[in-house]
Amino acid sequence: MISVFVSYSRLDANRVLPLVEKLKASGFIVWIDQTSIAASVPWHEEIIKAIRSADLVIVMDSTHFRESQACAAEVSVADRLRKSSLVIDLADTRTNWVELVTLEADQIGPIERVRSLLLGASYRWDRAGRPRDHLVRGPLLSNFATVLPLTDDPYAAEFVRASRKRRRRRRYAAAFAGLTTVSIILASRVVAELDDAVHSRIESATVDMATAHEVEAALRRSPAAGLRLAVAEAEAADTWSTRMGLAGALQQDLPLSVTRPGEGASPGTAPTLPSGFEATQGSQRIVVTPAGLRIEGPVPLRLSLGPVTAVAWSQDGRLIAAATAQGVRVIRVDSGIELAVLRGFEGAITDLAWSDEGLTAVAGTSTATWAQPAVTPSATTDFEVHAASMGPTGSALLVGAAGELALWDGQALAHLAGSIPFTDFLSVRSTGSGWVVASNTEDGGGLLTPVSSSGEIGPETRLGGCEPFAMAVADSTAIIGCFASDVLQVRLADGHSERLPVNDFQVAGLIRDTDGTLLATSVYGEFFRWTGEEWAMLGAWSTGCTFGSTILEPSPDGRRILVSGSGVSSLCTHLRNHPDDRSDQNRLVPPSGVQTIRAASWSPDGRTLAAAAASGELWLFDAEHYVTREVMVPSGLELVGVEFIDSSSVLIATRDGEILTVDVSMATADLAGQRALAEEMLIIAEQLEDA
Repeated sequence: MISVFVSYSRLDANRVLPLVEKLKASGFIVWIDQTSIAASVPWHEEIIKAIRSADLVIVMDSTHFRESQACAAEVSVADRLRKSSLVIDLADTRTNWVELVTLEADQIGPIERVRSLLLGASYRWDRAGRPRDHLVRGPLLSNFATVLPLTDDPYAAEFVRASRKRRRRRRYAAAFAGLTTVSIILASRVVAELDDAVHSRIESATVDMATAHEVEAALRRSPAAGLRLAVAEAEAADTWSTRMGLAGALQQDLPLSVTRPGEGASPGTAPTLPSGFEATQGSQRIVVTPAGLRIEGPVPLRLSLGPVTAVAWSQDGRLIAAATAQGVRVIRVDSGIELAVLRGFEGAITDLAWSDEGLTAVAGTSTATWAQPAVTPSATTDFEVHAASMGPTGSALLVGAAGELALWDGQALAHLAGSIPFTDFLSVRSTGSGWVVASNTEDGGGLLTPVSSSGEIGPETRLGGCEPFAMAVADSTAIIGCFASDVLQVRLADGHSERLPVNDFQVAGLIRDTDGTLLATSVYGEFFRWTGEEWAMLGAWSTGCTFGSTILEPSPDGRRILVSGSGVSSLCTHLRNHPDDRSDQNRLVPPSGVQTIRAASWSPDGRTLAAAAASGELWLFDAEHYVTREVMVPSGLELVGVEFIDSSSVLIATRDGEILTVDVSMATADLAGQRALAEEMLIIAEQLEDA
């Protein structure tokens, strides 16, 4: 299968996406950004990775494309990597572009295929922190070494060099089955035409692509096929690619159970609801339209879902379920945000109903039940939230844009009397007995305001000429980074302060590490440690965090520190894997479309990172295996706070004042737990497959 990167302007999406679907239907593996990578996202991480791995780059030429700087940058990267490319004129509607793409793909020989594998594998290896498990051996290494002179790429050269140096033996029997008797000669002058089986084996042998790509391909055939392969691979080994495969397989929204009255019962074909059909819930109403649904309520919405065969309101009136050809779409009625697409009886569901157990669908003589969505709305403030901090036992303090205060105690939300004035900076941190709020004032100074766990607002501490720019809290002490000035340590008990002179940098982030060391980052991505007398520079983060680098928090075991950039040019995270090497740079790359991280939290065991993004995603990352386990969109609104309540659930706060509890048990389970979940889902998937 040929992998294709599509470069296009999002303003042309209505013309590009139908063509992309035709390419996928023709067997191409297509990478296309449909989530709009914002300026705050390091697009070079995701875009370069995709271009390097692609066998063919397709340029969707148009006026909008030529006016786009991002598109120009993508073309520049492809040219620099000497990628095969094809220009499609979107104004030309007569040409059979799929046929031309197929003809162009047929000209791509095995040398170019292996070269793309090398470019992609080497870049992923570098971005993941150059782990040994990503290196290769045997015939694949020989093939990579053969095409290396054709790459002129430093990542590829370093990857091959490191692979050659590696001494630890690994077994790739499954990946290389059938290759032991085949001699593959790849040279610039001799292009042997390899059959599809050999091509697929070469792809599978790439450690950072094998299982993940195989499972992805199997999932396109059916959920059962993908889950079956993911379970088998997980039983064989615990590797980066195994975890990637499991993560992809477990994101299938399948029902919890399926019941059928008799063997061979078929769901049949469901008739579509007529235009004008209505379903009411209190004062709200769903109306079926030719294009999908119209929701008449506090926020009128029109949803383009295509033909609808059944609709249902959730019991609290906050969600609707609509059966479409793509599956059961679960949608929030106040925003139109789609929370999930539940698959199983696609296009054949005749009835939907919500209950305490979940959502039940009837398809002919069969029924299927899905669990309630993992996101549980808990409460809503009556003000826009500017900042939020999670406290002990699932509590949270929320501060509004005008300084309003609200306390969530884990059961109920209380709006507090009083407010905290500020101009443009306000930071909230949890303490052992509640929270402390740092804010700047109109006179260029700052305030520290304590708030107890019961909601009592304590006396303010004035910070004099220190205008807060960053804050950390540890051992009943607030550590304040002052704008264009020093760091201030303030005892919360009596307000006593001590200055830690800063001479050569502007503090962006501060933290008291698990071993008691005070650490700081600068606005230019430098990393410092307080020695007791001065700030000693430990290193500097690389390109993605060159502006606004902010340390968020260490993991409970002290082995890792999360760093996230803030501002226009950066969104990145880093892990410190070695306690004695605090400048170790291991990059975790957010998925496309995930904008600036507002808050983050480690799971109690330090294995999983939950990050709340400005673009509305709750990003869950396996910090041991560098694998994105899940990206959830629980609200579609800007998230401002996140904290693990326990190992299987997190509490998040949104900009519009919602407190939400999210079940993340699937993403935080260990390998055995993930495999068990996949086995449970496989039973359901096989029942659906047998229908």
